[in-house]
Amino acid sequence: MDDGHLLEPVDADLMRTYELYPILAQHYSREAAFRQKIGALSRRTVPQARDIFDLKLLLDGGAGRETLPADVAVEIPRAIENAITIGFDEFSGQVRAYLAADYQEYYGSRKVWEMLKQQVVSALEQHHR
Repeated sequence: MDDGHLLEPVDADLMRTYELYPILAQHYSREAAFRQKIGALSRRTVPQARDIFDLKLLLDGGAGRETLPADVAVEIPRAIENAITIGFDEFSGQVRAYLAADYQEYYGSRKVWEMLKQQVVSALEQHHR
């Protein structure tokens, strides 16, 4: 496996929810996913709200604590610019619509989206200093 990839058991709660047998799955480490999402937010022709949402989930899960490689760090200003342009309507159509009902309700206000977006932007700014 490449650097930044892990092979681990899928979360037991998730397996029970979908009545699946335990399996191992290859996935990105939190830090590798964090770096990849910064690049996606920076380089997409049309920025996507899901990249901001994913960055927030990764940050909440402990990602973003390592120093970024130079090739990722240079993408932060563009990632921040793109993040700022994504409004609640894009978020609602691209992300919120696909969340479980309880989460759709929670993320149903512009204020919550703007706070989430600001938290991600602030975290990216910390990495740019």
